[in-house]
Amino acid sequence: MCRRRRRRIWRSAVLGLGLALTAPMHAQAQNASHCDVSISASNEVPSSTHLLTPVLYQFDVTFHERCHIAVLPHSSEQISCNKPSVELVPNDQPGKLSNRIQVKCEYLSPGFFFRPPFSVQILDGTEHAVGSMIPAMHEIEVKPFLDESGRTRQLEDNLVLMSWNQVQVWVLILLTVISVLLLSGIAIAIWRYRRHKQLAEMQQTIEELKPIERFSLEIEQLVNIIPVSIEEYKAYHDSLSNALRQYIRERTQIDAPSCTTFQLCKRLKKRDFSQEICEIVMRILGESDRVKFAYEAPGQGANMMLLRDAANLANLIETHMIETEAESTDAVQIQTAGAVAADQQNMAVSEAPATGGKSEQATPPESNSPD
Repeated sequence: MCRRRRRRIWRSAVLGLGLALTAPMHAQAQNASHCDVSISASNEVPSSTHLLTPVLYQFDVTFHERCHIAVLPHSSEQISCNKPSVELVPNDQPGKLSNRIQVKCEYLSPGFFFRPPFSVQILDGTEHAVGSMIPAMHEIEVKPFLDESGRTRQLEDNLVLMSWNQVQVWVLILLTVISVLLLSGIAIAIWRYRRHKQLAEMQQTIEELKPIERFSLEIEQLVNIIPVSIEEYKAYHDSLSNALRQYIRERTQIDAPSCTTFQLCKRLKKRDFSQEICEIVMRILGESDRVKFAYEAPGQGANMMLLRDAANLANLIETHMIETEAESTDAVQIQTAGAVAADQQNMAVSEAPATGGKSEQATPPESNSPD
């Protein structure tokens, strides 16, 4: 009993699987038969033609109104076809539609061809392909050109020449494009010249400024910058560090760009700069180095504090340099005055008479005039 049940179960499963696999094929065949498609030629295709000669294929397709058709052209290396045109034509049969298909093709190689260069695909109401048909066609022979004159004549027939008005339009368009490009080039050249001139004047103006003025201008530019990413922070602090080192070199004649932070502070102390100046230099350059090499973003508040310290540092250095220059000027004046006084004394000594005793006064001669 168990074996019989197993056999029945297996038979039922195999039968169900076969029905499931063959059901779509039966449905497509039934749909294709329900579409009732028929194709008939509506024009005469020549039995022979030449290369590159357009050949018109025209067919009428009749099908049930519940279905649709799609034309699929077959272009290859031997034949080239234009896009098919489908036109609805009147039909006396109830429940059916008729479409007229027109395809224009050109053969690219000689030989014999036995099938049209397109097929008709049948679609059901759900736009699923249920079949395809190829129209019947008799044999067509494609002949090569007989001679050079025949080929030239054939090619001239296929060429589409432009009229004189079209040539004028295209020439006008080309001249317009050339004029626009030329004017654009001239405008760009003028703009670049003016921009270069403005930059040169700005650079000259900046070079004419005093070191403290140039440094203050760079600080003002950094105030308006708000960095966001770590790369922007690195560029921000790099600009601040370079500006400060350049100002110190121009104002104190110390080669700050080539020194480390410790070496720079050591040289400043040798030049009798105060401890406060050295601490501010250490704080600004140390913070900039930490941002550039440790990839840390201190924030906009810390940037503003550094800019404030940089401005204060510039004022302290400027005050120290003014005092140093004043002391140097006073020392030079004192030294100059001493040298002048010594020169005057030496000149007085050199002009005095070199006599050993007192000088005797000369007595006037006695007169022998009569009383």
